[in-house]
Amino acid sequence: MDQLTFGQLIKRARHERGLTGHDLSDLLGIDAGTLSRMESDKQTHPPAPYVLDQLSQHLRLPQADMLRALGYLQASTAPPPEVPPAALRIEAVALVLQLPEEQLANSIKSLQRLRNAVSARPSPRPAPPPARSSVGAGQLGR
Repeated sequence: MDQLTFGQLIKRARHERGLTGHDLSDLLGIDAGTLSRMESDKQTHPPAPYVLDQLSQHLRLPQADMLRALGYLQASTAPPPEVPPAALRIEAVALVLQLPEEQLANSIKSLQRLRNAVSARPSPRPAPPPARSSVGAGQLGR
């Protein structure tokens, strides 16, 4: 099966939940026309992080599925190319400066929830040390 576009993904999930476009736009706090453009893949920019967070909550869609449909994540298991952390910070600041104040506050809350979820994950356990040989040092040459 082909991968769904972002608009197809949210429209399908909205229908599965029995919501109208107006119902969902009210839940998201966005204009019904904006939701319509999202669902028809005609929006010129990706949704704000808080909108993705709200879509995930109200439609029970994993954020990774939405990010994949938007082209931010690849379907393959190959790791993404390494991006210097400074470049990511600069891009994030540039995007944040473009947000209206209310969206900025909601986006910050979403990022804090994401940070808390990531920091709550248990860290991977280190590999055990290699097993020691039972042969004594004096027995090697025999």
